[in-house]
Formats: sequence, C-alpha cells, structure tokens
Amino acid sequence: MKDYFNKEIAGINVYYKESGEGYPLFLIPPWTASNMAFDGLVELLKDYPIKIIRPDLPGWGGKTKQKLEDKSFGSYVEFISDFINSFGFKKYAVLGYSLGNTFLLHAIAKKLINPEKLIIISGFHSRSNVFEVECDLNRNLKIYYLTRKLRIPKRGLKFILANFYLYEMIVNDIYRRKYRYFTRLVGTSIFADFDSVMEPMLTLEELHGEQLKDYKGKSLVLYNSKEPWYFVRFTQEIADMLGVKPVTIEAFSHRHFSFEPERSYDITRDFILR
Repeated sequence: MKDYFNKEIAGINVYYKESGEGYPLFLIPPWTASNMAFDGLVELLKDYPIKIIRPDLPGWGGKTKQKLEDKSFGSYVEFISDFINSFGFKKYAVLGYSLGNTFLLHAIAKKLINPEKLIIISGFHSRSNVFEVECDLNRNLKIYYLTRKLRIPKRGLKFILANFYLYEMIVNDIYRRKYRYFTRLVGTSIFADFDSVMEPMLTLEELHGEQLKDYKGKSLVLYNSKEPWYFVRFTQEIADMLGVKPVTIEAFSHRHFSFEPERSYDITRDFILR
C-alpha cells in the first residue's frame, strides 16, 4: 500500500498520508511534529469507518521539504484551506492540535472552510495569547528573536529541540512506553525548518467570538487538565467562542495527544461517528 500521496497546492508539492475508508477526517499537526504527531491516534482508529488525511505542512518536517515563500500566518491559513478544499468533500471533519487548531479556527472565521465537525485539541487562538501573556509561548518567541540576532545556525536549534524531547523521554517513564511515537516525532523535528514554524507566530492575528458566530457545524473542544495553565485557559476560551462545554482528560503534558492518544481517542472517535 502506498505510504505517502502528494498533490500540488500553491506551487508546493504537498505530501500527505491517507488511510481508512469512511467519513473524511483531516488532521492538522502541531508545531514541527508534522503528520507523525498523529501516528498513535491513527493506529487506534484503524478499525473504524473513518478516512483519515494528514498532511505534512511545508517546512514542518516529514516529506514536504519545500517551503512557502510567504511564511505569514495568513499564508498558512490559506494554504491549509486550499489543501482541505482540494478534495471536494461536502461533509467532513477537521481536527487541529496546538498551532494546528489555531490555523483551523482562523480558516473558519474567514469562511475559507466549512467543516461539518470541528475538533480542537489543546491550543491557543489569538495574537494576544502569545504577545500579551507571560507564558512559554511568549518566551519561545523571545528565544527565537535572540537566536536570529546572534545568528545561531538553525541546525543547532534543531539539535536543541531534539534533545529537549529526549530529556522528557528519559525523565518520564510514561514516554518510555511511547518510544515509537517519540522517535518519529524527534525524527521529523530534526528536519523541520524553524522559520516555517516561528514566522507564522509573529504575524498571528486576533480572533474574537463574533467571528465564529456563523459557523453552524458541531464542535468538540478537548484539553488535558494537567497541561500548562495557559493552554487550559486559552482552550477554555475557544470553547466559549464556539458555545460548547470543553471536555477534559488527565494526561501527562501538552503533548498528550501524541504520546498518550488512548486517553482521548474514544471521545474523538465517538464525536466523529455520531
């Protein structure tokens, strides 16, 4: 069976994985992890009538090494929307994880996509979340600014990122049990282009609840009660914008959907199939 498929979107040869048959579900990945962030979830859903499509975003690792010329937030939103719309499905679900859900929320607000079902996993929604709140998201941007100013090679940043994951793997027993997902995530992170990850954050736009008022689809918002406070707060705000009550689980970290997919896959599965 073919492992990767590809199609051209905005001049970029996009690689994506497609598996299963049934109701279409698009998975939009977080940060540099690319589509492999969802390997665990896909494995758990393989026996259900769900057609899963998960792209490698340009420059985010995996197969798609090409990069968008315009790395602004708006450019990525349009790119992801064009990819989803290129399949021509009338009814489908989308799932975003972390920065992935930020892209989807803004695509819906701009009426670029109209999914029947929207699944939001642990994330943030607006520019103010990153620039006006003292949290790790803000800190990471400051570090990025500093590394650019000091002209630290991007290869060094990739090495630091990979070892950051490695540290968590060694320290926490739970990650030892998930070593398969871990090694795949590290592998794609090493090949990611940091500009393609950080530059969209610099041009992130503000999102208000009234911008989503015309969305008539069904929404599921889920987060881990033990992850950093700001992800809990921002995800709760997203639930308020969509007019739904968020679902909470207990897992280890913000990376729960990759390393501990069994904690929430049944909730996700039931929402998609009902």
